Formats: sequence, structure tokens, C-alpha cells
Amino acid sequence: MKRHPRTHTATTQRTFKDILAGVATPNAECILKRALAANRLAKSATSGDMRRGAYKVKTDALLNLRRHFPAQVRVREDTMLPLFLLVEYTSPYSNRRSAMHAPIEIFNS
Repeated sequence: MKRHPRTHTATTQRTFKDILAGVATPNAECILKRALAANRLAKSATSGDMRRGAYKVKTDALLNLRRHFPAQVRVREDTMLPLFLLVEYTSPYSNRRSAMHAPIEIFNS
């Protein structure tokens, strides 16, 4: 049985780094959607425990967004609400911006 030699070209091999780069933006968008959904849920919650839980999910999502995608996230102070920061995400695909408030003590710790 005659075997054909394998040909390895740079265009057919994908490294783990290439795969991560390809899924980075969709992952960031998914984290952002989680934060937005938790924010909507918190605003419509009827009990304090539900509201606190939803805001915790939102804050955790914003922290993960900043930790894993620092190039697309900008954190700045809000002059109208001194106890909160404004966390702004800019999508590299569409240049669409989404901004949400987060407690200043959680982002500074």
C-alpha cells in the first residue's frame, strides 16, 4: 500500500490562537447580551433579592468583559452619579456602543 505524503501548508493549519481570535468578538457580544438582559431583569424585578441577584449577574458580566476584552471596553466616571462608573463596550464589527453603570467600589477593588 502506497501512502501519500501529507502536505502541511500555512493556510490549512489553524492554531489555538487563531481559533481564539475568531471567537473572541462573538464571545464578547454574548457577555454583553448577558449584562443587558440582567439589567433589564433587575429593572423589572419585583423583589429586592431578585433585583440584587440580577445586578450581581450584570456586574460580573461587565467585570468579565473588561478583564477579557480590554481593547473594546472603556471605563470612565459618571459625573451625574458619583458612586457609579460608566462601562462602555464598542463592538469591533459594527462600531456599535453599549454603556451601562456599575458600582465604583467593585471596579476599583
